[in-house]
Amino acid sequence: MSKKISIVILLESIKDLKRTIDSIEKQKKSGIEVEIIIEVTSKKQLKELQQKEYLDGCNVIIDYKETLCDRLNSGLSLASGDIISFISSDMYYKKSNVFVKIVEKLDHNNMVSIQSIYLDIQDEKEYIYKMQPGKSGVIDLEKTPYVLSLNLCSFFINKNIIGSLKFDKAFKEESIMKFLIELLNKEKKYFYYNEGTIYSLKPFEDNNSKTAIQYNEWWYIDSLKNFDNFYKKIKSVSPFMQEILMYIIFAKINCNIYDRNKNIISNDLDSFIEQILKCLMYIDNKIIIQSEIELKEKGSFHLFKIPRWFAYWLLIKKIKLLSSDVEYNVNDDNIEINYSVDGKNHCVKNSDVESETIKVVAINYKKGKLVFDCETSISDILPNDLIDIELYYGGKKISINRTNCYPLLKAFGHTFSEKYPFQFSIDLDLTTKKKITAYAKINDKKIRLDFKYKKVHARLSSSKHAFWHYKNFVLYNKINCIVVERANRLKLIWSEIKFDLSKLKNVNNKLRVIKLIGIRMIYYITKPFYKNKHIWLTWDKLYKAGDNGEYMYQYCLKNNRNIYYVIKKDSPDYKRLIEKNKKHVIVFNSLKEKIFALHAEVILDTHANVISYSGYDGISRHFICGLFNPEVICIQHGLTIQKIAQFQSRLFDNIKYYCCASQFEIDNISDSLYDYSSDQMGLTGLARYDGLKNNDKKIILITPTWRRNVVNSSIAYIKKKHNDNFKNSDYYKIYNSLINNNELIDTAKKTGYKIIYLLHPAMSGQLEDFDKNDFVDIIPATGDMNYEKILTESSLMVTDYSGVQFDFAYQRKVLIYYHPDKLPPHYEAGGLDYENMGFGPVCKDEKTIIEELCNYMKSGCRIKEKYKKRADKFFAFDDHNNCKRILSVVDEYLRSINR
Repeated sequence: MSKKISIVILLESIKDLKRTIDSIEKQKKSGIEVEIIIEVTSKKQLKELQQKEYLDGCNVIIDYKETLCDRLNSGLSLASGDIISFISSDMYYKKSNVFVKIVEKLDHNNMVSIQSIYLDIQDEKEYIYKMQPGKSGVIDLEKTPYVLSLNLCSFFINKNIIGSLKFDKAFKEESIMKFLIELLNKEKKYFYYNEGTIYSLKPFEDNNSKTAIQYNEWWYIDSLKNFDNFYKKIKSVSPFMQEILMYIIFAKINCNIYDRNKNIISNDLDSFIEQILKCLMYIDNKIIIQSEIELKEKGSFHLFKIPRWFAYWLLIKKIKLLSSDVEYNVNDDNIEINYSVDGKNHCVKNSDVESETIKVVAINYKKGKLVFDCETSISDILPNDLIDIELYYGGKKISINRTNCYPLLKAFGHTFSEKYPFQFSIDLDLTTKKKITAYAKINDKKIRLDFKYKKVHARLSSSKHAFWHYKNFVLYNKINCIVVERANRLKLIWSEIKFDLSKLKNVNNKLRVIKLIGIRMIYYITKPFYKNKHIWLTWDKLYKAGDNGEYMYQYCLKNNRNIYYVIKKDSPDYKRLIEKNKKHVIVFNSLKEKIFALHAEVILDTHANVISYSGYDGISRHFICGLFNPEVICIQHGLTIQKIAQFQSRLFDNIKYYCCASQFEIDNISDSLYDYSSDQMGLTGLARYDGLKNNDKKIILITPTWRRNVVNSSIAYIKKKHNDNFKNSDYYKIYNSLINNNELIDTAKKTGYKIIYLLHPAMSGQLEDFDKNDFVDIIPATGDMNYEKILTESSLMVTDYSGVQFDFAYQRKVLIYYHPDKLPPHYEAGGLDYENMGFGPVCKDEKTIIEELCNYMKSGCRIKEKYKKRADKFFAFDDHNNCKRILSVVDEYLRSINR
């Protein structure tokens, strides 16, 4: 019997529709009839579609409805096929024989799901949807509730099982999720066919950098209220329904955890958390924490995971709503949380004791001592005041010191929990081999802890046979301990062979492993040659030179230091740099950079994440952590005035010295969250200030900083791609209006000033979005513009919180701050009170800033005395000897560690 398939297409963009239609037409096989229903959002789209020749000959119905739910429900009612599927015009089917197979499977199953993949065209990457199975087969949600496919567009449904189900307007875009939940709850089974694939150009809802839904306020509190009311009506919430609800919560958290906060619900976070806790009442505790014990029993793993510390925070908050008494206990197998409700005792077995660890963040050698900076995984579960760590070296107990080096664990810009950072040191005694062992004491119960290694600065990795050879000693990673002993050449050679062989076992990408082992071999071969070369490295944004890194590079070259500058080959500055000195310019991510980074004596670092700038990604770091030993000196990109310890703390890049330009910076990073000692920071000035010599050319420079919530997240040294949601942001609306203000433009014309709007490098991908006019030049900072030229030639700067304000103030030029309430900074304020310490007036709205700008232009852009005095007080130096001071500090530091 032939079957008819109805494909309901929600029209997103007409430009993508042809690909979608073509992929459907390729599916037509003997015995299968395909009906296409295109649901459009406007009469203009309706008219355009009627003229598209590629729709001729297709069995197409075109329907117009305004709202999403109306379109979905209309498509549902118009569909005349036996089988129905809902997709959007930014999706397409990969293979040509998928429908035939699906029809076969639907003879025995009411629902079939195919593989769903998000295709990121900008980054040329594919992302498999987290919530879907792996192998083809029948998925019984009663037996495996944690194996789910939650993308309705990947489903083909026998229409007769839908019955009276409709898409619910109250849920807005999440009406699609609710509809699927109701279907799955009716059926409890579906067939997953992984040889069929549907590609989507729209990111999934848990994609924290690119999904547009995360910018909608309703997606947070209103969404959870809707699901709370929906779940209330269900008599028994089965485990798979709980898993789905947990995923809905996860997506919202994942888009706003750590430094991903989109500032959408910052003022109503308590209400949001309250709604999460209401939803958690439908979810079993073991699902909330995604218990390691449960997962081992299932022999599977979750395809999404709320960070463990946040999951436990939610669990305890839920428990405390039910019970006033919470107790933590340890038995031989796990850590338990015990509580009682209405006289009935409950126990959550939440962790396999053997899986708890000491996380080593950094190991440093300091004059005969090894200093270890660590955390413990137990802080995910237990309050810090219940944690008692014991460490032993050669059987003797070592004292530990609690530190406060950025322990904050944040979501939605709020601190929910804290890590347990601590430090210990050992006097190296190489007369015999010794072990470092660790334990945790909980209620007088002692737990043996294994060591794990968090960053490259931990020197070791969790890889079998990992070791760190430095000076005359070597450290080995062993089960439940670290072994310290005197270095022995033959043993080191054997250790290297064992390490390399272990890396080659059981890996999918052997070619990449061989290349990484090759880097190790090249390092050993070249080590005798480079040992006394005193190699220094520095860089700026990699795609743009001309900042502190280049200034120090040029100065150090003149002063006979063996320094190299790292830059991308496609940077507009690359050609200029190699023409001047080809030998000392290194292409980013080249083999030369990777080897030089391992031989480097010093890295003059300008940006956080030094190992990434050195050319090593997450996987490759496990191969080189024992070889990467440079002294990292922070020469900064901009002044550290805001509270950014999450990126600039001592341990983030194992920074040994921090160069500052103001005592206010010193005061800011003296906070314990940064964890610098007084001898690790000093006043030097910023290198690029040496080039800031006033050359006023009557230019008004408007240059705000970026916001994390309006750009696509990516690695710092990679240019940010266009964010399609940007034009809906307050950032765009506020600055687009400012640069097109008629009064501003008219006054500039009359007074002879030119206006430049300089886009921050992170915002440069949005250039095309701004409305152009004949008077304002809009310039992306990622192009071939010269920072020094534009800063020295400008007469007045409008900014918000950008670090270039200090470059301007250094020249004692006019600054105006624009701080609309709708655009808070994405970093907390630190050492600079703008109202009382800033270098210019603070404006909150467009009317006020236009008035200030026009008045300044009419008076020749002369700085007011009170702002000049503030600049005089702020900067430690106003000369052009900053590079000289930085070099002197670096030289003195190197002498101090080699004495």
